[in-house]
Amino acid sequence: MLVTALESVPNRLDWANRPIRNSVAWTFEVDEDGKREKIIRSIAILALKNELSKIVCQAISNIDNQDYGFEVASSTLNSIGYSFHDELGDLSPNLKRWISGDSEYIRQQLCDELKSNKLPKHEGLLILVTTLKNKDFLRTEEVWRGLSTRSKEDIEWLENNNLAQPDTSQKKTITNKSMTIVALGLIFILSLLLFLGVHVKSTPVNPSQESPIQQEETNQIKMIAPQTQTQTQIPSST
Repeated sequence: MLVTALESVPNRLDWANRPIRNSVAWTFEVDEDGKREKIIRSIAILALKNELSKIVCQAISNIDNQDYGFEVASSTLNSIGYSFHDELGDLSPNLKRWISGDSEYIRQQLCDELKSNKLPKHEGLLILVTTLKNKDFLRTEEVWRGLSTRSKEDIEWLENNNLAQPDTSQKKTITNKSMTIVALGLIFILSLLLFLGVHVKSTPVNPSQESPIQQEETNQIKMIAPQTQTQTQIPSST
């Protein structure tokens, strides 16, 4: 899961006095009791409600008296999503896809679904909230739930286009059950979809000496599901 362009506190500026944005990526493997899956759903809900920025902000700070680099409070990032994950439901996911414009009402609809239903076991992009791509892109990329600020339309259910189920004949053994959190301080938006190793990066983190790349400011939420061993029943869609 990747969330980009999270707002930072007002006094976090780069060497050119540009506001710094934060991005965070989580990777995880499914565990038998589903705890990690619920934690990821909890984090997604916080992001959709615009409550994630403040929490991440508390965990990332500039290195004192230095123009470059930042420090990460790993314990704070590791605790994100634990506050209410045990309140989430275990209903089977609705595999039928929909795309929509981005609004507070639509986000609440998605939050309600994430509170009650599990994520689909699909090897691909599940949720994408973007300011850069339109609904045509969401449709062709076959996302499970897609929201775009470039469309004002309501939810569009995609007929005869359910998510494909994973191939259960190709089972993989889960050997690593740790979640990985990587925090990245970005200037406006340097969005890289990261799936990194086993441990949280140690602090302080020093970026490269190259000048940062300034791109169009945007906010995106991306979620990609891991491969799993079981097949999910397709519930009736509403």
